[in-house]
Amino acid sequence: MRIDRFQLSNYSSFSDTGPVDLKPGINIIVGENNAGKSAILRSLFQLGNSPHRSPREFRPERLGYSHLELDVSIGGEDIKSSWLKHLSSVYWEIASADVSSAQRMMDEFLSSPSNNLKIQKQGNAQPIWNLPFKFKPNSTETRVLFGTNSGRISYIPGRISADNTHDLVNSVWQDYVFMFDAQRFGLGRSEFGYPDRLNSSADNLPAVLNRIQGERAAVFARLVAHIREIFSTIRNLSVRPTEQNDLEILVWPIDEQEHPELSVGLNNSGTGVAQAIAILTVAMTLDEAVIIIDEISSFLHPAAAKTLLRILQTNYPQHQYIISTHSPEVLSASSPSTVHFVRKSGFESSISPVDLGRLEDLRQVTGQLGISMTDVFAVDRIIWIEGPTEELCFPYIYTNSVGPMPRSTMFVPVIATGDFSQTGTRLELVLEIYNRLSSAAAPLVKSVTFGFDSEDLSERNKEDLLRRSGGHVHLLPRRHFECYLIESAAIATLVVAHVPGLQFDELHKRIEERLVALGGEKEFKAADIFKGNLSDPQWLAKVDAAKLIKRVCSEVSEQRFEFAKKVHSLELLKTRMASVTGKEDLAELIAYVSVLVDGSKDRPAV
Repeated sequence: MRIDRFQLSNYSSFSDTGPVDLKPGINIIVGENNAGKSAILRSLFQLGNSPHRSPREFRPERLGYSHLELDVSIGGEDIKSSWLKHLSSVYWEIASADVSSAQRMMDEFLSSPSNNLKIQKQGNAQPIWNLPFKFKPNSTETRVLFGTNSGRISYIPGRISADNTHDLVNSVWQDYVFMFDAQRFGLGRSEFGYPDRLNSSADNLPAVLNRIQGERAAVFARLVAHIREIFSTIRNLSVRPTEQNDLEILVWPIDEQEHPELSVGLNNSGTGVAQAIAILTVAMTLDEAVIIIDEISSFLHPAAAKTLLRILQTNYPQHQYIISTHSPEVLSASSPSTVHFVRKSGFESSISPVDLGRLEDLRQVTGQLGISMTDVFAVDRIIWIEGPTEELCFPYIYTNSVGPMPRSTMFVPVIATGDFSQTGTRLELVLEIYNRLSSAAAPLVKSVTFGFDSEDLSERNKEDLLRRSGGHVHLLPRRHFECYLIESAAIATLVVAHVPGLQFDELHKRIEERLVALGGEKEFKAADIFKGNLSDPQWLAKVDAAKLIKRVCSEVSEQRFEFAKKVHSLELLKTRMASVTGKEDLAELIAYVSVLVDGSKDRPAV
């Protein structure tokens, strides 16, 4: 399930937001404190009646009702699951002429992989759902009964009552929409139970973890590994029964779980730990959900928030995340699908989309967020890398080839990497600037390392750069990261995933042919050494791979798919590493990333 668009009116400080588009992946809502970010998230989770007030109109009897319209995409199987779990019957309004086809229409609806629905909520009233086979023009309406029967939703003739499809909307919301905010406490204890999923309030977290610990040990072990990566002071988790006949989550500062006296109850461990565990539990146990996180940086240390977001984005991208923040770490860590900026002037709030690629928008956001050096450097070891693509991909390479990232180690993309390829005094000046930035928060920052693309640097320039940097700079052996992603089968897998109807075998062959045909063209910067061999290490080191992959994807898909490195490089990397020879083929890249991470442990800040 995901929310594609919403429009909120007459609610809190918003008279009308206008249509606000959301996308799959991470959606960020930024703005100052008290601008209205939390109000938007609360309304998406559960709309109460909180009419907008202004100096012109503030008397309760004149304010009317708060209103929310939502465009939602959800699979029929998810609707069916909530129905079978929570409801025995639903009276459903359809056109009178369609009563004889009611069962067929319901079967088609519940078997659809994606239904695009509109939901309207008003104040504290029940929601209205414009079901896909309601309100046909020039037809009379009637209400028919559908009930559960041995795992099926069946039409029951001869029964008419009030339309109660709003109960189904509420059930779906309860199962697939989760909200986490800094005010949530007491998640560490719950009654005994055997729940199959976390409640939207997360109040059954101990019972859910108890079941996972007993039935899905591998999932529980991954959860513990994630928590270790986020919190340097936590080494293990467990769930136990208490003398009060309920369940309690224990947090352990050591690996061994021999003496319970050494553990601490989750309720005594801080809101941030409980919230992170609950968020990860939802992400790890559901196929697809809407996860709303309000002010993530208010209950998590900046480095912890950034690590949590990286884990969610790289390991659990099937969910839609809607996150509010005033922290720059969240923006830099999330590679968001959308960013919306909330402003408030007097009694009125507004929300507008932000293109961070535009200088004016970027200045406005950074100025409003109050970004400073201390905002950026809340970690022990910084590895400056080329850009946001490497920021996502390098941690994935390390964790899947070597092991968990060392605590308090962060990849951070630089602003202008071209400055580092200069020689002479310019190189020394830029290195000094970045070294000063890296050491500005000392003693918090213990080490700094730089890892950049080779691009067109000659061997002499490379040697000069490495010498002048004092060993702080490591150069990727190839031109840029995408040079390790040129593999026809992986590219075919990517295109097939984004363009329905294409056949892998035929596409694989076409891609290989186009790579060979284009690999020697001058625009891809390796014409002088290309001999038709796509595995030639000299050619792979020099070719402009990002540009070549983009051209090939566009051609073989007939312009239906455009390769965007920031979005699709991670997909290509995952496919390459999952292949039989993936890690062997990428041994050079894995070794390079390992040197960056492991070398940063002993590389002091300058």
